Amino acid sequence: PSGGPPGLQADPGAGDPPVHGRPQAGTSGAESVATTLKLADDESSSDRVRRSLHAAKVADRMGLWHEAVRHYTSAVESGSGDADASFRLAVLLRKTDGDPRMSLDHLRRATILRPERVEYRRELAGLYEELGFAASARGQREQIRQLRETAPSKRFWQFW
Repeated sequence: PSGGPPGLQADPGAGDPPVHGRPQAGTSGAESVATTLKLADDESSSDRVRRSLHAAKVADRMGLWHEAVRHYTSAVESGSGDADASFRLAVLLRKTDGDPRMSLDHLRRATILRPERVEYRRELAGLYEELGFAASARGQREQIRQLRETAPSKRFWQFW
């Protein structure tokens, strides 16, 4: 076994690249690691981000929060521009780190990337409140109110 959490490793027999520490059939462990490193070098930045996001989501669903934080961090630091990754990273940091300030930058980033997402603003307002920034929390709640007022009615769209 590679030592990683179950469910996060590729199956080399299924056409996926070899996993660190798991030799492919007919190769030594050293050859397998060398092949994996070469594949990682050849892999584009967007492929690495996509792979990190996938691993993070799997770990998150399995409750492996520290592992998910590691992968979300990798994706966010690679410049993914993925608001959901920033949001999930912030939420998981609040669960695992204990220091709510660690989440603040990621929640702000998610809200900037997707300003229409009410759940991002709600989480940010709660964090502002927790940190003692009452005016900022009120500002986010006002933004939520405005978003709800300007959102098209769900009932209206049902008739189309």
